[in-house]
Amino acid sequence: MAAESDCDTPPLFPSQRGLLCIMMFLASLFKTHLFNIMGMQMVCMTSAQENPFTWTVNEQKYILSANLIGSTLTMPLGGLAILKIGAKNMMAGGILVASLMSLISPLSAQFSPYALMAAEFIKGKVLYVFMVTQYQFRGC
Repeated sequence: MAAESDCDTPPLFPSQRGLLCIMMFLASLFKTHLFNIMGMQMVCMTSAQENPFTWTVNEQKYILSANLIGSTLTMPLGGLAILKIGAKNMMAGGILVASLMSLISPLSAQFSPYALMAAEFIKGKVLYVFMVTQYQFRGC
């Protein structure tokens, strides 16, 4: 006679450590995406034959640098927020915000370059949160 636990299906998240691993994977994925993809997007958006985006060179520079500016301005307050709210909560919120900003970016690019700058600025804020929470989880 087999034990009842042999037929049970495994839970979706076997433990808090498993959930943490999934969150770390998503954070690493978003961090890489947020850090690397905008330069490629900018080239594709501005060099096509039928270019719908007539942005000046300065607007393109501002869009590309908005991510870094957002990340830099978040450094002092991001570390304090992680200590007060907790790394898991900040990472979960960061994953949610990064997902929303990735969905909103194409719409904001159609709207105006300044809307895209704002979306990139927010992505930069989330990028720093990912970096700090990952270091906190690793114990660095």
